[in-house]
Amino acid sequence: TVVLLRGLVDNGLLNTSHGQVAVGWLIFEDLATVAILVLLPVLFGESVANPWLDAGWTIAKTVAFIAIMLFIGKKVMPWVLVRTAYTRSRELFILAVITLALGTAMGATYFFDVSLALGAFLAGVVIGESDVSHQVGAEVLPFREIFAAIFFVSVGMLVNPVALVANAG
Repeated sequence: TVVLLRGLVDNGLLNTSHGQVAVGWLIFEDLATVAILVLLPVLFGESVANPWLDAGWTIAKTVAFIAIMLFIGKKVMPWVLVRTAYTRSRELFILAVITLALGTAMGATYFFDVSLALGAFLAGVVIGESDVSHQVGAEVLPFREIFAAIFFVSVGMLVNPVALVANAG
């Protein structure tokens, strides 16, 4: 997703119809991946209990988290961000955005046993729907660039050149 989005933006294709379709597919694939990652450990883990009951419980907790985020979070998070924006403190605003996003991700994991990625994704959805979403995008842009670089560096660090040479055939 990050690679294709970056390519679309760099080539000015993000706002074309083809670019929008590509982004839609990427988001669908990301959501399907989250669902798979939520259910895979439950269905194929080492649990001695009924895996289907565990899967149902996991789905129920995930749906509860999503409902809370879309109904309560949609009211609370934008309210906090708007009040923080009124302070006219750029540092406080950035801190509020990061705290809300990371706090939601951590809370999702701690209280609902859902992945950090799903919590962060839903925090981004809710923040993106707020009245200050343009300011959030402008203020957090440098962080996005840093995290994208860290992502690619970490993926590159996973490559083992010795294993590649040994298995070249």
